[in-house]
Amino acid sequence: MEPPKADPRAAVLEYLESKGPIPATTPEEKLDYPYLDRGHIDSFGLIEMISHLEQKLGVRFEPKHMQSEEFRSVGGLITILQKLSR
Repeated sequence: MEPPKADPRAAVLEYLESKGPIPATTPEEKLDYPYLDRGHIDSFGLIEMISHLEQKLGVRFEPKHMQSEEFRSVGGLITILQKLSR
Protein backbone atom coordinates (compact mmCIF):
# COMPACT_ATOMS: atom_id res chain seq x y z
CA MET A 1 0.00 0.00 0.00
CA GLU A 2 1.37 3.42 -1.01
CA PRO A 3 1.59 6.14 1.64
CA PRO A 4 -0.94 8.93 1.11
CA LYS A 5 0.34 11.79 -1.02
CA ALA A 6 0.79 15.20 0.55
CA ASP A 7 -1.74 17.89 -0.27
CA PRO A 8 -0.33 20.33 -2.88
CA ARG A 9 -2.12 23.32 -1.36
CA ALA A 10 -0.80 22.64 2.12
CA ALA A 11 2.70 21.91 0.82
CA VAL A 12 2.93 25.18 -1.14
CA LEU A 13 1.51 27.35 1.62
CA GLU A 14 3.66 25.70 4.28
CA TYR A 15 6.82 26.18 2.21
CA LEU A 16 6.18 29.80 1.26
CA GLU A 17 5.06 30.78 4.75
CA SER A 18 8.26 29.25 6.15
CA LYS A 19 10.09 31.93 4.12
CA GLY A 20 7.91 34.75 5.43
CA PRO A 21 4.25 35.62 5.90
CA ILE A 22 2.11 35.82 2.79
CA PRO A 23 0.56 39.30 2.85
CA ALA A 24 -3.12 38.47 2.52
CA THR A 25 -6.24 38.80 4.63
CA THR A 26 -8.35 36.16 2.88
CA PRO A 27 -7.65 32.69 1.46
CA GLU A 28 -8.45 34.03 -2.03
CA GLU A 29 -5.82 36.76 -1.66
CA LYS A 30 -3.26 34.13 -0.67
CA LEU A 31 -4.01 32.19 -3.85
CA ASP A 32 -3.66 35.35 -5.98
CA TYR A 33 -0.36 36.36 -4.34
CA PRO A 34 2.39 36.72 -7.01
CA TYR A 35 5.20 35.29 -4.86
CA LEU A 36 7.83 35.53 -7.63
CA ASP A 37 7.05 39.09 -8.69
CA ARG A 38 7.02 40.25 -5.06
CA GLY A 39 10.38 38.65 -4.30
CA HIS A 40 8.98 36.34 -1.63
CA ILE A 41 11.76 33.92 -2.59
CA ASP A 42 14.89 34.59 -4.61
CA SER A 43 16.33 32.45 -7.42
CA PHE A 44 18.08 30.10 -4.98
CA GLY A 45 14.88 29.84 -2.96
CA LEU A 46 13.02 28.96 -6.14
CA ILE A 47 15.37 26.04 -6.84
CA GLU A 48 15.03 24.92 -3.24
CA MET A 49 11.23 25.16 -3.39
CA ILE A 50 11.02 23.15 -6.62
CA SER A 51 13.20 20.40 -5.16
CA HIS A 52 11.23 20.39 -1.90
CA LEU A 53 7.85 20.16 -3.63
CA GLU A 54 9.01 17.48 -6.07
CA GLN A 55 10.24 15.32 -3.20
CA LYS A 56 7.29 15.96 -0.90
CA LEU A 57 4.64 15.40 -3.58
CA GLY A 58 6.42 12.80 -5.72
CA VAL A 59 6.12 14.88 -8.90
CA ARG A 60 8.50 16.30 -11.53
CA PHE A 61 8.25 19.81 -12.90
CA GLU A 62 8.96 20.27 -16.60
CA PRO A 63 10.33 23.50 -18.08
CA LYS A 64 6.89 24.32 -19.52
CA HIS A 65 5.43 24.39 -15.99
CA MET A 66 8.05 26.78 -14.65
CA GLN A 67 7.76 29.07 -17.68
CA SER A 68 3.98 29.33 -17.47
CA GLU A 69 2.12 32.34 -16.11
CA GLU A 70 0.34 29.99 -13.66
CA PHE A 71 3.64 29.23 -11.93
CA ARG A 72 3.99 32.87 -10.81
CA SER A 73 1.12 32.87 -8.28
CA VAL A 74 0.42 30.70 -5.26
CA GLY A 75 -2.88 29.44 -6.69
CA GLY A 76 -1.37 28.76 -10.10
CA LEU A 77 1.47 26.78 -8.57
CA ILE A 78 -1.03 24.74 -6.58
CA THR A 79 -3.05 24.06 -9.77
CA ILE A 80 0.08 22.84 -11.58
CA LEU A 81 0.94 20.54 -8.68
CA GLN A 82 -2.61 19.17 -8.50
CA LYS A 83 -2.43 18.27 -12.20
CA LEU A 84 0.99 16.64 -11.76
CA SER A 85 -0.24 14.66 -8.74
CA ARG A 86 -3.00 12.86 -10.67
